[in-house]
Amino acid sequence: MLVAGAALALLTVAAEPAFAKFENATITIDGPGLAAPIELSGAGALLWERYSGIFEQKWPVPNVDGGLAPDAHLGPAYGVAIRFDCGDQTTEAFAETLYPYARGGPQIFTGPGVRFCGMTASSGYFPASIRLLHALVSQGLPKTEPATGGLDGGSPTDGGIGSTTVALVGGLAVLAAAAFALRRRRTRAAA
Repeated sequence: MLVAGAALALLTVAAEPAFAKFENATITIDGPGLAAPIELSGAGALLWERYSGIFEQKWPVPNVDGGLAPDAHLGPAYGVAIRFDCGDQTTEAFAETLYPYARGGPQIFTGPGVRFCGMTASSGYFPASIRLLHALVSQGLPKTEPATGGLDGGSPTDGGIGSTTVALVGGLAVLAAAAFALRRRRTRAAA
């Protein structure tokens, strides 16, 4: 537990500089039913950062209403292009996939290997806040799922996402157990 807590604290501290970068980010969302792509910057980009889970741990499959749902119907996919001004005269960009009409609320998929401004985003699905959906509707996203002629965004899959997440969680569990055993051994030796 101690090791897992320390790792979480380290990740939180490491992410702090990236939060400020969102003030200079531009987020473009495009997909079915939009008259024109939605552009978010300034306060809109900060809203994306706050409610999209970009710096949060992701799931290997959609997390719907608190449960993993590998076969969940996600509805149409919207491309999300995020472009950062890293502050050192460099600009970096990456892409995500938004499923705004997924059962249980919006889902956002981040592919593996996303790096920006010295940070690495975890890959997988994140159940975004319904507040994000309301904000996007106010920017032009259709209120209800548009007809896509039978096309569905489906679920992007990557064979490495699930195994990577399982390995990470397993590794943290092993580290926590080792730290506990070491502490217990030191306590017994001191007594």
